[in-house]
Amino acid sequence: MNKTSVLIIDDNNSGLRLDIFLSKNHPDISRASIQAQIKEGSTSVNGNIVRPSYILKAGDKVISGIHQTTIDQDYALSNYDMPLDILFEDSDLIVLNKPPGISVHTSQNEKEKTLVNALINYYPAISKVNDTSSTAKSIFRPGIVHRLDKETSGVMVVAKNIKTLEYLQQIIKNRQIKKQYLALCYGWPNSKTGKLINYLGRKNNNRKVFTEVGVIHGKLAISYYKIIQYFLTDDNKRFSLIEFDILTGRTHQIRSQSLLNGFPVLGDKYYFTKESKEISKRIGIERQALHSWKLSFIPPGESENKEYVAPLATDISTIISKHKPY
Repeated sequence: MNKTSVLIIDDNNSGLRLDIFLSKNHPDISRASIQAQIKEGSTSVNGNIVRPSYILKAGDKVISGIHQTTIDQDYALSNYDMPLDILFEDSDLIVLNKPPGISVHTSQNEKEKTLVNALINYYPAISKVNDTSSTAKSIFRPGIVHRLDKETSGVMVVAKNIKTLEYLQQIIKNRQIKKQYLALCYGWPNSKTGKLINYLGRKNNNRKVFTEVGVIHGKLAISYYKIIQYFLTDDNKRFSLIEFDILTGRTHQIRSQSLLNGFPVLGDKYYFTKESKEISKRIGIERQALHSWKLSFIPPGESENKEYVAPLATDISTIISKHKPY
């Protein structure tokens, strides 16, 4: 049987959200788990079942049955001792350069060697920075406000506290973070600049792949692109270095849109043509040649925009250095 505690709110805790107050009293239990239990009716305030976001007042009587759950006990995130390429850090956030080949967070198939595990090893307190509006799944994604695919490299921002997490989530929702990518793509697009508009959804015969499904069933995806450089292989096959500026943030957005518009990202194992696959093999790229290059946004507590840049991953920069520009 779970133990019930009775707590009277004093002036020091007046003004706190209920879930934050209970997190302070149960440091060994994730905030996402506490929120889920509050929603299930485990806690009352002055005899009433309330939401996790309830703002406490001095004199409130809190009766709580919060306890460790199976998720907290069996699926605690482990540390992963991996060096992090940190581009910037302060008390609110970490900006890092993610290497290719590592997943951002744990999943059914990958439970230990992820970026999140490495972040917990570097900064243990981040394990409590969970999405206040999400389900218990946010336990597995502490501090994470946006993701990169496993094989995509480049700049990411991670929140070190709840206030920053909520701030970053809000400016992403309001499209106040500018995200720019670099990619090696098949061919030489005719236009050196352009705007890509598609309505993306999962492909019927392959649910891992996103494609054009139309305005009724799809989600609007908008990207701008600019040719940085054209290249030729030794046998005169064409490829390009392209900058993408994404206005929306759909799953596989650049990978899907570049294929749909005739210049797929090289090395991509899901979004390719026969020709792009041949050039990928020819130049020796073994993962999608996509790199998160720049993030620009106003950091919490500041008034001016800042830009964070991740230098190109070695595999991509090596290919560029070995081929003649056109």
